[in-house]
Amino acid sequence: VIEGMQTLLTDIPFCGCSSAGSINQYQADNASHSVNLMGIYSDLIQFTPFLFNQLEKHPYQVGQQIADTVNAIEIKPDENQLLILLPDGLTINANQLNNGINDRIKKHIDIIGGSAGNDYQSEVCYQFCNQEIQNDAVAGVVLHGRFQHQCMVTHGSKPIGLFKTITKAEGPFIYEIDGKPALDLVMSLVGKERFQDLAQSLGLLELGEKLSEDPLSDAIINR
Repeated sequence: VIEGMQTLLTDIPFCGCSSAGSINQYQADNASHSVNLMGIYSDLIQFTPFLFNQLEKHPYQVGQQIADTVNAIEIKPDENQLLILLPDGLTINANQLNNGINDRIKKHIDIIGGSAGNDYQSEVCYQFCNQEIQNDAVAGVVLHGRFQHQCMVTHGSKPIGLFKTITKAEGPFIYEIDGKPALDLVMSLVGKERFQDLAQSLGLLELGEKLSEDPLSDAIINR
């Protein structure tokens, strides 16, 4: 995929990661073989992509490397910065990574992005920057120049049916929901045929927690 992109992008810098699904303004795609690409062109914005590895072993130091990258960029008084991070979702220690950035950064910078995934197989996921492909790493890009931005967080999920209660769990594993095997509930929601590919089934479902006791509130956070 990267080699194919390079034949068209030539000297255009790019970075990204693998994921468990993609969303654009036209559709959401949870298929196991899809590519989503965003291109940005501007005479007012410059882009500095980067890739740092050993995220699991040295998350704080990786955060410091990211901060050093930001600090090395000269910003004029009328210019702005924005940091996009795409870390490995299987090996990240988000607190340590964030601490490393904040302890070294010279000037506040807003951070947006998301973690890399791999279709819920929980084995390995990938981050890439130009010709380099890694795992256990952070890919990202610093936007800097004359622009303004707003940061918002939202998602496209909604509840299915009535709320249910986890009745048996151990650590991160859920065994029973409403006193019945959890996988039986998953199969009843996605159908027996789709359930044969469990990774795809889980890609269609998320656990949500209600944020308000108000029965009329639809505020839910995904877990």
